[in-house]
Parts: sequence; C-alpha cells; structure tokens
Amino acid sequence: MKRDHLLQVVAILPVIAVVLLLVFSAIPTQTAQACLPCNCTDIRSLNCFGPYHLYTPTSGDDCSIDLWLFEGDKGSRYIRLTSAQLARYPEFPAENMLLRERGVIALYKLTTGEYQVNVGPDAEHKVYVINFTGCPAENIYESNFVQGQ
Repeated sequence: MKRDHLLQVVAILPVIAVVLLLVFSAIPTQTAQACLPCNCTDIRSLNCFGPYHLYTPTSGDDCSIDLWLFEGDKGSRYIRLTSAQLARYPEFPAENMLLRERGVIALYKLTTGEYQVNVGPDAEHKVYVINFTGCPAENIYESNFVQGQ
C-alpha cells in the first residue's frame, strides 16, 4: 500500500512541475506598454506609423518642422526647418518642391500648399507618407505604398 501511494506521488510530480513552470513563466517581469506614437501620452509625434517622428513645435510666433528618424529605440534629428526658413518658400509653388532631404527622409512643399514627408523605403520596400498643412501642422493624413507595386 505504501509503495502504491509512493508511485502515485512520483507519477504526479512531473505534472505539478510542468504546471508550476507554466504559471511562473507567464508572470511578467517588467511592465511593457505599447502605443502608436501619435497616441502616446509621453510622445507628441504627429504621425502614427513608420520609423520616424514628425513634430511641429511652437514657441511664441515661431514654429518649426522637426523630423526625427528612429532605428530601434534610438532617434536622432534628421531635418529641422524654422519659421524663418519656411517663409522663404512660396505658399503655393508652381511645382512640387523638395525642401530638404537627408538619408531616407524627404520634405516637400506641394503645389496645393501642403507639406509632404516621405520616409523610406524600408527593408520591405515600404514608403511612409504624411501630408499636412501649415505650421503647427493641421489636416494631417498618412498613407504608405510599396515601391514596385
């Protein structure tokens, strides 16, 4: 009888060990919060998608277009145009104008008076696009496309 009881205990030990392993491996060790950049409380980026952040910070009457590129969790400013620099360009250019380009980021002033930012292509050949009017940015809309499709 004692031997049968011992065999039952030994047989159930692996099941208990697996259950305990699953329970303790499911407990989070750190807090992780994910949000789109445009919806995060601690990030004021105007775009929701892509490896970049677009800001149009203001200080008094000054407003700038500020573009940051992110690789992993590290970001660096790639393009910045102040109000004084933006004032040099026509409100409605006769042709779409490339204002600044650095690496994979390009900032345009369109014939419609809008600004357009193109970022990419990335490893999947996707190009992220954001259009907006004015500074600070208004009427913001995003899109993307895959080159070659």
